[in-house]
Amino acid sequence: MWTVSGIQASARNGIIQVSWQAPRGNVSGYVVDWTYDGNTYFWKRSYHTDTKLRDLKDFQLYNITVTPVFHGKTGHGKEAPQLCSRSRVPQEVYISEAQPKGTRADVSWDVKAEGKCSTDIADFIVFYRQTDKNLLYNISVNCSQRTAVLENLKPSTKYRVYVMAKGDTGNISSTERHFETQKHDTVLVAVSSICAAVGIFLLTIVGVGL
Repeated sequence: MWTVSGIQASARNGIIQVSWQAPRGNVSGYVVDWTYDGNTYFWKRSYHTDTKLRDLKDFQLYNITVTPVFHGKTGHGKEAPQLCSRSRVPQEVYISEAQPKGTRADVSWDVKAEGKCSTDIADFIVFYRQTDKNLLYNISVNCSQRTAVLENLKPSTKYRVYVMAKGDTGNISSTERHFETQKHDTVLVAVSSICAAVGIFLLTIVGVGL
């Protein structure tokens, strides 16, 4: 059959390199065509069994076909595996909640991936600091989590927080979110209230007994 074999493709720095094995017969050249949307096609002629595709759109999934030419006759086109011109971590990370609870804060976030050229996230880092201070704190969270608890914060203090997603192809950060801690730790207040109520109840029982 008049078709190439062993076709391979790889991408680096926005350039796709395609290689293949020549078919049997007296081949005069090859036509390589590529598209990212199925409507707009680009093509080039090659006289070798490899070529580089340049000036591609970033973060687009390409379909590439190589067709051998035999002195005026064309063979059968062979498609390469689909390949992204570039890959990246998901395009957007956004904080959905930064809820203070006394001197703690619950932070939740989500990610938005566009297209098929988003790579996996390795982990998240939650950065936070007091609004009027430059000292930055952080905690790491594994890639499956979308929540974190910031502890031991100063009471009645304004904070800023943002989340960074890290991956093999780069990092991306959310916008900052602001929150203000409360004067007292709500957990301690609740526990104290319960203890006080129990104490009053016991005193009442003792008083009745007397």
